[in-house]
Amino acid sequence: MKITGNIIDSDQFPLMGVNLSLIDESEKPLGVGGITNYDGEFNIDIGNVSPSQKVKISYMGFIPIVKKVSDLNNSTIKMYELLETLDTVTITASKSSAAKKKAYNWAVIASIVALILGGGVAAYVAYNKK
Repeated sequence: MKITGNIIDSDQFPLMGVNLSLIDESEKPLGVGGITNYDGEFNIDIGNVSPSQKVKISYMGFIPIVKKVSDLNNSTIKMYELLETLDTVTITASKSSAAKKKAYNWAVIASIVALILGGGVAAYVAYNKK
């Protein structure tokens, strides 16, 4: 079974990259789905499922929608922006020891190149060994 249609925002603009995912009764993804293209269109082969099976439609910054497969075919779905805002965003990252070693190796190579070229080229890579 294939489902087709398009997804737009409240201003009638197509939404690219909207996620459509087949879900079970507890709204857990079943590993079948797809995303909309540049024009907000989707054409997804979901296999042999019941028309009452549900699909979750989600997009960053928009209210998620859950619809039956039977309601999706050849339809236009309008998504609305999530009007809540975040107070703060915290991004956490760390380098693996392999990445630190690679950065150190590049610093050594850059130093050797600078010596060979007579100091005409300088390169600096920060390496903090902890």
